[in-house]
Amino acid sequence: MSSGIYMLINNINGKFYIGSTKDFRKRKNSHFTALRRQKHCNKHLQRSFDMYGEKAFSFIRLHEYEPTELINNEQEYIDKFKPEYNQSKKANPGSAEKSPEHRRKISEANKGKVVSEETKKLISEARIGKPLTPEHKLAVSLGLLGRVQSEETRRKIGEANSRRIIKEETRKKLSEITKRQYKNRNAQYWSEVT
Repeated sequence: MSSGIYMLINNINGKFYIGSTKDFRKRKNSHFTALRRQKHCNKHLQRSFDMYGEKAFSFIRLHEYEPTELINNEQEYIDKFKPEYNQSKKANPGSAEKSPEHRRKISEANKGKVVSEETKKLISEARIGKPLTPEHKLAVSLGLLGRVQSEETRRKIGEANSRRIIKEETRKKLSEITKRQYKNRNAQYWSEVT
């Protein structure tokens, strides 16, 4: 099981944050990515991270729970241990990952909304200098495969790709990424089956 209650602790001063997640690995990565970029929503935690550095912090799994049990158990941990880095002393269901139904509703609400050219420009500028990982690039590329495209669009893409020269080094990287993803999917499948 990958869902449960976790602690993000400062090993130097002993202060900590308690949270809940449906995926420990993703939550740990999101915390540390935001902290490294100095964009964490918890300003107290961010200041401490800036002062002591990343090596001072540890992400610890406290207990595994079913996703439906997360908020109540998180509240019990917050009440019992009174974590210094938690800005709110209440477990916030709004901060938990969104259910597929919630995501669907958000998606439907956003359909048809037009993003202004100014907003597009701001988003583009914000992404400048942020390199994509090879995995991200591949995911973006594979995401295009699921779209329904007209014959004309497919023909144009085919012509453009036929003129494209892919370096041997790039082919190897893509092959390694694909193998790794295939291996991870198989491992996940067998862990669910057994």
